[in-house]
Amino acid sequence: MGLYTVFDASGVIIMSGACPDGQEYLYKGAYYGMMLDGTTNPAEFYVVDGAKSVGTMTLAGISIEDETFIIDTQTFTWKAVRVNPFEVLIGADAPESVINIVTAVTADLPTAIAEDSTGNTVKVTYIYTGVIGDTVDFSTASTNLTMDGAGHLGGTTPGVDAVLTEKPLLTTVATWDKTTIDADGVDAATLGAGLPDPTSISIVIITAQGAEQIVPFDVTDGSLVLKSLIIGMYSVTARAAGYKDYTVSITAETP
Repeated sequence: MGLYTVFDASGVIIMSGACPDGQEYLYKGAYYGMMLDGTTNPAEFYVVDGAKSVGTMTLAGISIEDETFIIDTQTFTWKAVRVNPFEVLIGADAPESVINIVTAVTADLPTAIAEDSTGNTVKVTYIYTGVIGDTVDFSTASTNLTMDGAGHLGGTTPGVDAVLTEKPLLTTVATWDKTTIDADGVDAATLGAGLPDPTSISIVIITAQGAEQIVPFDVTDGSLVLKSLIIGMYSVTARAAGYKDYTVSITAETP
């Protein structure tokens, strides 16, 4: 059983759970670069994203048939004609060979992304975030081909682990300036003095007749001003990326 937490580029946790043994790679393949081992509560934590390991391949000319280079667990072999996976077509010159490396890695190696960088270099990026990428094999036994990193990815950009960080409560910026208001449509209470933009607001009004949910809406100017003609208790929940949800009540009384 594998445990995982998937997060987006801003650190918001999208999902967290478990998957059967043997399927971890499928999950990582679907969400590569945005995944932590283990589960957590999205309401309590967000993720400070790390960095992926990057290496650079540099060609000074063309290589010789049957010479090789290694990326991750795969050995690539230069060939005059590409027939099988992990074979790379020898180009007429370095720029053409760069294109052929990108083609072969893209087709045959799901754990790395290869990009044509400047015409005679290939940028290779490990798909998973973290220092684990710095242990990936990245070496050459090819004429006219050098690969940075002393045999491993990370020579261009080292990997950095993503970190789970506990969310602060919105109470740091969300407090009412009063605890009650008159239900006259004029008296007002203000929630917040610098709420994140945007902050999603949900309100439930509890009256003698029951409870009513107001359609959630966003606050974008840093505060919520509440006025009402309805007598009752207003349970207000504020949500913003990077913060724990905050629920606070205020009462609208007979004027």
